[in-house]
Formats: sequence, structure tokens, C-alpha cells
Amino acid sequence: MHAGEERTALAADGCVDGVALCRRGEWAEAIDTLAPLLDRRDALGAVARHFTCRARLALGARAVEAGDLPAAEAHLRAAARVAGAVAAPPALAGLLARAGRAADCLEEMQRLPSAAADRPAFCRRLAQAAWQAGRREEAMQIVWRGLRRCGEPPGLMAQMGLFLAAEERYEEARSWLARAARADPACAEAHQYLGLCAAALGDAVAAVQPLQRALDLRGGDVVLAHQLSLAARAAAEAGQRVTIRLPAACGESVRGQADDDLCRVGAMLAEEPEVVRALCDVPPGPDDAELFAFLAAAAEVALEEHGDRAEVHLAASRAYARLGRRQLAIDRAREALRCGERCVPARVQLAELYAETAMPAAAADEIERAVADGADWPDVHYRAAQLHLAAGRADRARAHLRRALELNGRYAAAAEALAALAA
Repeated sequence: MHAGEERTALAADGCVDGVALCRRGEWAEAIDTLAPLLDRRDALGAVARHFTCRARLALGARAVEAGDLPAAEAHLRAAARVAGAVAAPPALAGLLARAGRAADCLEEMQRLPSAAADRPAFCRRLAQAAWQAGRREEAMQIVWRGLRRCGEPPGLMAQMGLFLAAEERYEEARSWLARAARADPACAEAHQYLGLCAAALGDAVAAVQPLQRALDLRGGDVVLAHQLSLAARAAAEAGQRVTIRLPAACGESVRGQADDDLCRVGAMLAEEPEVVRALCDVPPGPDDAELFAFLAAAAEVALEEHGDRAEVHLAASRAYARLGRRQLAIDRAREALRCGERCVPARVQLAELYAETAMPAAAADEIERAVADGADWPDVHYRAAQLHLAAGRADRARAHLRRALELNGRYAAAAEALAALAA
């Protein structure tokens, strides 16, 4: 193994250990374990940042429950920093930044049929394009026209509030954002920036409620959680007692630039868990440690929403097995069986893991259960025979070899093994 591969393998070990600590709720230990990986620009760094944010969010929630707002704010500030997101500046203009050539984008959008202007979503995108192109007055006019034409939809009211806030016209912005929040109570953006406008006006107490509502709607947004903690702390320092709630990190998807790929792959594994099996069939390569540590972490993310699906537990088990983390692989295979008792692939996986950890009798018993659950296939009978032989059960091995040959009379390996037993 080259030095670079060895370093990656060590980093993958640290990554897997950190994820396991998060699973057990050992948040402080997880943060320490993942800390050396936070600056990596690869998949392992993305995993480390994601689960560090989760751990910080959990510790922040614990501090809130204990009434320690300064400690909560410190944890959430650290989480926001790790997530790669920067809290919005007072002008809030950064909200509208988008990659690309703003002037060209505006020009192309203006060429579309005039009927498009009657659609609130298009109107909002057009206004944002004008703003990005530096044409602020035109952007405001586009929103005004859209509000008149479309009957004041919540999205355009919120956009007007954001534009006014960017001009530091916070009282006017607050009014528009409040209207947007009333029109669409599920619009987290309107609630969030309503709270930020109140904070910008020095009204920390009034900022808490809309920020709390936004966080309730948007779960694990660590930047939003940090903003809420700042408002709560400012209110407390002003002598106003407020109560806030932070999401329980275990059930939330942490939001931030750092974890987009991880969450996307987790969602993909929830839909197509067999991807991991296919990758396990690929011969080992120099990127194995990084790839399978990332897949294992993505499977853990998927399990937060799909913990009752045996095949997702099995995907995690296969990724851990490829990394050589046998106990974690066994734990996940057992979880797969708890979710689906007759999950034949999980039985076979567990049998192989027991065999690799010098537990031949347990391995043979597990593959017997796989056969009983429906794995009446030549290759499984042949493997069962091998495991029974390793456990000193020659008679059971013969029975399985005979069955393998009944199912496939041309199975040469089974015929040779049966002949060897008869000799």
C-alpha cells in the first residue's frame, strides 16, 4: 500500500469511527474523532463535516435544555462554521447571489413570452436576475408588477421583503415578510428573514418566534439554529426570558454546503440499495477506503428516514464489510434481519461475516436459515457445505452437496467436493 493510500485508509477508519460514535449519541467524542478530517476536500471530509454538524446540533440542544444559552450558541456557531455557510450580513444581499452570468441570464429570460410574466415563480426569478445584474430599481419594479398582476402571492411578497432588507429598509421589509408569512405559514424563508429583520431593528424578543417557526419547518438548518440561539441569547441578556427548541440531531438532515453530496447519495441508496452490492463486486482499488467509508456514511443518513428497511441496513453492512469493519457489518446485518426476518441476502451476508470472524458453527447455522427461508440454490448449498465442513459437520455438508447437484447436475465444484468426502 502506498503512503497516500495508507493515509486515506486511516482517515476512512477515523470517519467510520466518528459516524459510529454519532450513532451511539457520543457527540463530544464524535467531534474529537472527526476533527482531523474537517479540512479534507474529498468525500471523507464531507462525511466528517456532516456528522460534526449533527453532533454540534445535538450538544446545542442539550445545552438549551439545561438553560445554558451561551454554550448552545457556541456549539451552533461552530456547526455553522463547519457547514461552510456564513450567517447573513445585515444587508442580506448575499441571499440572492447565484453562480453564472447575471446580465446574460436576465437577457435570456426577458426574451421569453410575455405570458410568463404572469407566473409568480418566473416573475421572482426575473427580478432576482435583474438584481444580480446590478439593476436594483428594475428588480423592484418587476416585483411590484408581479404583485399587481398575480394577486400578491406569498413568494413575491417575501421577495419584496428581501429586496427592501437588502436596501436596509428593515421596517418596510418586516411588513412585507410578515404578510408573506401569514399568507403561507409553511414558508420557512419568510419566517426566517422576518426574524432577522426584527433582530436588525434591535428587537431580539420579536426575532425569536419567527426564527423558531422557520427552524421547526426546516429541521437541521445549522445556520438558522445559530441565528435562533443568537436571538435567544440577546433577549436573555436584555432581561427577557424566552424558550427555544432545537431539533433532535438524530432524526434531522443537517443543512449546509458541506453535506449536499452525502444527503444526495443517501437518498439514492434508499431508492437503490443494490448499488453497494454492485460496487462490492468491483475488484479492490486505490480509492476503496474513501469510496466505501462515504457509502457507509450515506447509508447511515438514509437509515435516519428509512430505518425500517432491511435492504438499506444490508447496504450499510456490505460497505462496512468491504472496509474490514466486521463488527459494524455484523451489527447492521442483524438490524436488517430484525426489519425483515426472512431477508435471505442478509442471512447470507451474516453467515459470511461469521465465517470471516472465525465463527464457523454460527455461519453454518445462519446459512441453514437462509436455505429454510427460500435460498434453495446450488451456490448457497455449496457454500453451506463448506461452512458445515469448517464446523466439523461432514454429514450436513454431504446433504447440501447432494442438493446442489440435484439442482444443477453439472456443478463440478460440488461433485468434486462430494467425491472427496466419499474417499
